[in-house]
Amino acid sequence: MALSIKSIQDINKVTDSLYKHSAEAIKKFVTTNKIHVACHSGCDTCCKTIRIEVLPTEAFYIAEKLKESYSSEKLQEIIMKLENNNSKALNKTLNEYGNQRIECAFLVNGECSIYNYRPYKCRAFLAKDADFCKKDQCYTNQVEALDYDPVIHKIVMKYINTIKENNLENEPAELHNAILKTLTDDTLLEKYLNKEKGMFDTLKF
Repeated sequence: MALSIKSIQDINKVTDSLYKHSAEAIKKFVTTNKIHVACHSGCDTCCKTIRIEVLPTEAFYIAEKLKESYSSEKLQEIIMKLENNNSKALNKTLNEYGNQRIECAFLVNGECSIYNYRPYKCRAFLAKDADFCKKDQCYTNQVEALDYDPVIHKIVMKYINTIKENNLENEPAELHNAILKTLTDDTLLEKYLNKEKGMFDTLKF
């Protein structure tokens, strides 16, 4: 029986579990398959070209971590960055987003400022060749097999199914749009937990 999600604490619990267990599974997958991962601190091409998509539960989780980590003044700075990026990303397809080179609002001096609680999509995107990544603008998933690994797939599907079984919105949203709304609308969490749908802008492909 799936966990009943009735609070931000429940959202945090299931999301923590996703991030923890998927990180362990991805590490094992990389080691077992002897994959050389070129990603390293300061390598930020993907942070400027990929449209990061998050599930609503991830958005609430990340927003909660931001509130815990930053002062109200710093949060306002982050909100301003999110507003700017949201206006650029709104109604853009994947290719349009990448061609605009919208730098992630959480990229600071070439490093991810929310690395410990970054979205799953960021965790699962790995590059084997950094030069290829730059030329390709990270359009090509260089470790695509990771998405089909049965262990990783099971972990991700357990998370998604938990959300579905609670009849909560499970459509992905663009990172900046989702985090901006969760940080600036105090009613959003209650609406979400009350099973409201369509609170984030629909993605274009």
